[in-house]
Amino acid sequence: MCIRDRINAELIQHAHQFLNPLKERQLDLRGYKISAIENLGATMDYFECIDLSDNEITKLGNFSLLKRLKSLILTNNRIAKISNFADSLPILENLLLANNRIVELSEIDNLSDFKNLKRLVLLNNVITQAKNYRLYVISRIPSLKMLDYQKVKKSEREAAMTFYKAELESKKKDLSVMSLKERREKIRSMLENASTLEEINRLEMLLKSTELSENLVDVKSK
Repeated sequence: MCIRDRINAELIQHAHQFLNPLKERQLDLRGYKISAIENLGATMDYFECIDLSDNEITKLGNFSLLKRLKSLILTNNRIAKISNFADSLPILENLLLANNRIVELSEIDNLSDFKNLKRLVLLNNVITQAKNYRLYVISRIPSLKMLDYQKVKKSEREAAMTFYKAELESKKKDLSVMSLKERREKIRSMLENASTLEEINRLEMLLKSTELSENLVDVKSK
């Protein structure tokens, strides 16, 4: 296979490396027909910025631990899915995902564990046409200061928190009208699709509470 189809040590060694205007050491991997993120450990965690624009990447994830990386550029790819990779890029501040194929708002949930993410660009993704798009993204990533090159206003942040609380209440209401068995199965389904540690912990506690209630009902019925 041509080395330009995959990320490997040889490609990294021969790729353009320079100091960008932000004084970041940048690795340029633009336009190599790369289809998957892999082997970035071969960078030896030397760079603050990696540019993977103009490739054929379909999923955002599978990063090696890169403690220095602050900026990640993935403009003009085919990304539709996002995994939770916050532990791999602990100080990521800038993420550019313009001109990709992200459709579902729920994909953004996998970015909620990035505590230092300040700037996110999702322009020219179908997701930006969704109702309450900005409120949803801001509610999931409280650290954001800029979304699609527009400053996150205080009023937006407050509205996002209200939106998020209302969404949680709606989910609780949906659960409350179910039987205990239906509620348990619903929570288990939600748990399987949970993407953040906070959400997993919350759902596990809710599941334990539901199972306890169900056991009490069984005891009383005997």
